[in-house]
Amino acid sequence: MSTTLILIASRTSARFYTRHGMTKILSCVDEINNPEGRLQERELKSDRQGSNQDSVVKHGYSPHQTGVDRVSENFAREVAKTLNAKLNESSYVNCYVVAEPNFLGKLRAQMSNQDLLRCETIAKDFAPLSQTEIADRLPLEKEMIEPARN
Repeated sequence: MSTTLILIASRTSARFYTRHGMTKILSCVDEINNPEGRLQERELKSDRQGSNQDSVVKHGYSPHQTGVDRVSENFAREVAKTLNAKLNESSYVNCYVVAEPNFLGKLRAQMSNQDLLRCETIAKDFAPLSQTEIADRLPLEKEMIEPARN
């Protein structure tokens, strides 16, 4: 019986599920929360930009990325590490990574090439959905292997 690993992720949380065979029943195996992902930019940065006091000419530091992006990338790194560990610890036949489009880009950048080849990525925001709604929206393995007939 084949086992599928499913990751449902957003910048605020990541849930890992498994599915055995052709059933639509999912089992939650892990969850990672990122409360900082809910914060707004104004809550993540200080009041003023820093400055370089060592040089004769004072330069203000301009951020190359926003605080929200930095928090999101750090969380993507943590999720990618966990995904890699789960893929290596067990023999999953299939893997789905479903994430909101912006976060999926950050997550793909953190995933290894081997993990990218093993996982099918889907740019959808399934994070607010229930476990049953997620199961209904994900294709079964047979649907992936056999193309729809016209």
